Amino acid sequence: MEERIEKVERFVNEKMVREEGNFFIAIIVGVLLLIIALILIFGFDLTTNQTIVFIVFIIVFYIVVLSFLFEHKLIREIINNITRTEENPVYLKSQNKEITKEIIKRVDKPVIYEVEKPIIRNVITPIDRMVFMKREKLNIPRYDYIGSSETKNYHKKSCRLGKLIKKKYKLLNNDPKFFIKRGFSPCKVCILKEKKV
Repeated sequence: MEERIEKVERFVNEKMVREEGNFFIAIIVGVLLLIIALILIFGFDLTTNQTIVFIVFIIVFYIVVLSFLFEHKLIREIINNITRTEENPVYLKSQNKEITKEIIKRVDKPVIYEVEKPIIRNVITPIDRMVFMKREKLNIPRYDYIGSSETKNYHKKSCRLGKLIKKKYKLLNNDPKFFIKRGFSPCKVCILKEKKV
């Protein structure tokens, strides 16, 4: 047999709320009152005392309008909580069974890598005797004159103009007759030694 029990709980919340929808109306009313005040003050020649009284009157009027626009309202909120409990008879059967559960756990273990490091040894071998090797002298021919196949001039080896000749145009020899037979003219700086005045 099922039994039903119902409980009713009532909560009342009261809040004071200000209407915020009238905010733009309050701004419009304020601007209109300001325009009317400026028209009356500058349109009519009011004395200083009359102007002060008129401004105070407009401010008081605006405060009264604001109090009506933003008046607080009381809001009641009633909350009804209904709780139902149902009781069902529970029949237990006796069972003689063993329950086995498999429990699988996953454990994260860090993986350790083995890295073989090379073994560095400082080996010092004693030297029994000093061995000197003789170098063969290079046979580089020395030339006294340099000629240019491009300009058809020849120079002494020490001439500064001869050092400017490119390798592909360079001719080397020890005898100036070699260059004269081929139609080369002597250098005016190093061989003829002409001085420019």
